[in-house]
Amino acid sequence: MATHWAVTALRRRHGRRAAGALRDQLDRCLADAGDGGEPDWAGLLVSAPRRERDTRGRVWWCYEASVTTSPPPAPEAAGTPAPRAAGAVPAAG
Repeated sequence: MATHWAVTALRRRHGRRAAGALRDQLDRCLADAGDGGEPDWAGLLVSAPRRERDTRGRVWWCYEASVTTSPPPAPEAAGTPAPRAAGAVPAAG
């Protein structure tokens, strides 16, 4: 299992919008990882908003989220044969 993290900041406190943005960001992160793991979206954890000020004094609401992935299924379990070693010759039969 692997855990992936995402962070977003919004000008207004809006948990539902933050959760959507974080899920989209995690989706892209998982696609970039390319490990084939299946995310457990039911276990998506979104933090409570954290109020921060930028260098101009503007308030931003920061949210963090994490999701865990299960390992990809083994090739045999997915119905595809396991890859052969380079140079292997199929058995005659």
